[in-house]
Amino acid sequence: MVMTYAHHARRVDIQLDPARADAWRTPPYYEQIKRIAENALRGDGFLIVWQGEVAIAVLPDREINLGRVSSEAVVVTRRHAEGGILYDVALMNPDDPRRGDVPGANG
Repeated sequence: MVMTYAHHARRVDIQLDPARADAWRTPPYYEQIKRIAENALRGDGFLIVWQGEVAIAVLPDREINLGRVSSEAVVVTRRHAEGGILYDVALMNPDDPRRGDVPGANG
């Protein structure tokens, strides 16, 4: 695993070794990755685990397999709900005019 930070997108990327693509889900890595994802979201960022071109968004309550995407297409949304903040992930091209209308969008 290699972890990098894309400052312009406020995105933490974790690139997986194809020979050990499942290692990130094992202790102690999984707990650390979830913690990093939560901290990134609090700072208006997000975390993506990359299995080659396949992206997996890591959120506090779940993971979302986005399939094959470009990193610029990932948008994280947040909204306040009873009990806290709910996060979700959408895919939008960088030039999609809807990106500006997404409350709490980051990408």
